[in-house]
Amino acid sequence: MPIVKRSFLVQYLSFASVGFDPKALYTQENVRLVKYPWLLAFQISLSALLYMAIFHYVYINSEDYTKTINSLSLTCQGIICLTKMGIFLCKGKEFVALVTRLKEDISKAKPSDLPIFRVENEKDVLSCSIYSMAVVSTAIWVMVEPLISMFYTHQEEGSFEYIVPHRATYFWDYHNVQGYSLVYIWDFITTYILALGSLAIDTLFSWLVCNIVAQFRILVQQFQRAAAMTLPLANGMVAVANAAQERAIVDCIKVHIRTLQLTYDLNRLYGGIIYVKFIISGLQIGSLAFCLSRGGQSMGKVAYQFLFLTAVAIQLMMYCYNGQRIATESLQVASEIYAAFEWSHLAKSTKKLLLMPMMRSQKFCEIRGVFFTVDLSLYLWVFKTAGSLITALKTLEDE
Repeated sequence: MPIVKRSFLVQYLSFASVGFDPKALYTQENVRLVKYPWLLAFQISLSALLYMAIFHYVYINSEDYTKTINSLSLTCQGIICLTKMGIFLCKGKEFVALVTRLKEDISKAKPSDLPIFRVENEKDVLSCSIYSMAVVSTAIWVMVEPLISMFYTHQEEGSFEYIVPHRATYFWDYHNVQGYSLVYIWDFITTYILALGSLAIDTLFSWLVCNIVAQFRILVQQFQRAAAMTLPLANGMVAVANAAQERAIVDCIKVHIRTLQLTYDLNRLYGGIIYVKFIISGLQIGSLAFCLSRGGQSMGKVAYQFLFLTAVAIQLMMYCYNGQRIATESLQVASEIYAAFEWSHLAKSTKKLLLMPMMRSQKFCEIRGVFFTVDLSLYLWVFKTAGSLITALKTLEDE
């Protein structure tokens, strides 16, 4: 039974939907990570081909920058999604090992530690539910909006125009039912893998961070329990080492080292994903915001761009906020240790033991995207970069 109702549900359904076997992650059964390899390869191949067709469309329309900008946001998200899935496939066993270790920690947790895991998993369920609604709404709307526009045009003007979900160079005539059906199916498969593939890997990151943060909070609680074992001193007495307390502190140090290793493993797995995500996100957000700011678009297109921008903003926030939480919780360990213990009542050997985790905590853990730290300041930087791009595009448009 999960510690929280619907815990890991979004991750489970997302991975299952794109061809992975979530049992490899959720139940740690000895099964293949990719349940349907040919289906997954087929979906990824079709997606890659569509992005190539979009690139070709941008190339042949490079003189019309509005068409280029309109196609840019989807292309950026496609590059990010394929990078995520490629890294996940290459490091699948390491992802499974990390999830397994965290689930074992939850299953072996003491009753006094379970409320911390419960609170953190409730936060994960809430954030993943909001993000999944934004992603699924965007995916559904991008496929439904062309059909609504076609119907509306036919009703108002009496003409019938085939409108494709994504502007790309399609190498056959889609101005008939058969050709348009093939285009629509191709776009549907690409949108499907783009939405659910991103959703699976992004929400897995959120789940991993929430449970690592829980480990830091439990570590502080364990140090506080060890502090409560301090023996009071009588007048004129010299502090004597408390063997039971020192054993408890040693256990805390082991937990601290293990939690730091979990953070290191998370960083190693997601570093490349985060790097590509944040390098491209400024361009993606800038192009979406620029398209939104321009007039002369249908309400359907405006709604799609707004939904897409919202989903991208939430995606960025999940990474930046969770990166900030890791840094903050790891840094607080030293101050919590210092505040918990009566240092005047501790023996020298006990003080030396406590100095080890305090010194480690002086340098906070961080989630890095190769060259930069993922925190809330990075979130602001991405939007500032996007704002500079919007200004440049507005200047170009005025000229």
